[in-house]
Amino acid sequence: MGIAPPSPQQPMSEDPDDFRPASSWRLVVDPDGHVDMSVIYESIGVGDKIPRHWHDVDEIIIERGEATVHVGGAWMCRMGQPCSYLRAQSMSMSTAAGFTRRSCHGRGV
Repeated sequence: MGIAPPSPQQPMSEDPDDFRPASSWRLVVDPDGHVDMSVIYESIGVGDKIPRHWHDVDEIIIERGEATVHVGGAWMCRMGQPCSYLRAQSMSMSTAAGFTRRSCHGRGV
């Protein structure tokens, strides 16, 4: 069992393809490499947008707050619905009204 040490979230202002100046994040992986899964902690600022993207692994998203999300060709408001499951290869993007989320990525999550 690997235990990841705590670390501060970093600003999301350095990637021109995912520039979100009011947002921050941190990536957590198993430091021992025994588990094929990662967790992303994000605090997404009001008005910041997660660009259209996909993952080659399944994703579980746990949210707190409000966002408009585009998945599978449809827009939906995500407020008070804390958990989403996205299959590998699913396209998604969102616009935040200010929320935090944790995404678990892995094979067979």
